[in-house]
Amino acid sequence: MLLYKALIRPILEYGLPAWSPLYKREQEAIEAVQRRATKLIPGLSELPYEVRLERLNLFSLAHRRLRGDMFFIYKYLHGLITTDHLLFTRSTVSVTRGHLYKLDKPRFSSLRRQSFLTQQAINHWNALPELVVGSPSLDAFKRRLDRFWSNKPGSYSIDGDN
Repeated sequence: MLLYKALIRPILEYGLPAWSPLYKREQEAIEAVQRRATKLIPGLSELPYEVRLERLNLFSLAHRRLRGDMFFIYKYLHGLITTDHLLFTRSTVSVTRGHLYKLDKPRFSSLRRQSFLTQQAINHWNALPELVVGSPSLDAFKRRLDRFWSNKPGSYSIDGDN
C-alpha cells in the first residue's frame, strides 16, 4: 500500500484541481486502479471495495478529489493563491443561510464547462458550515472539514458525495 500511495496515487491525482472526470465511466476507470491495488492486500481481496478502503484507512479517489477542490477554493478565497483570473464570484445575496463565503454558481450549457472545478465543487462548498469555511488557517480548515465530513456517510464510496 505504501508503494501505491507513493507512486501511483499522485499520478491519478495530478491536475485534478483543473480537470475532473466528466462521465461516470471516466470516474470508474480512475477508481478501478485503486480498487485493484486494494485487492492485492492479503486477507482483503474478498471484501467489498468500501470495506477495504475503510480497513486501510483510505478514501475513495472521488472523495479525495472533492477534498482537494475544497482546499483549492479555501486557498483562493483566503488569498493564498495568486491569480489574475476571477475563478469564483461570491454571492451577493443576503446571507440568511450558509456563510459569508457562499459562492454564486453560474449556469453553463456545455457539459465540459460544467465539469470544471469552478462548477462542480460550488454546491459542496456552499453546504459547508461557517465554522469550517471561516477557519483561520489552511491546516485548521483541513481539520475542521475532515471532522465535519466524518459525521456524514459516503467518504469511502465511489461517489464521494458527502
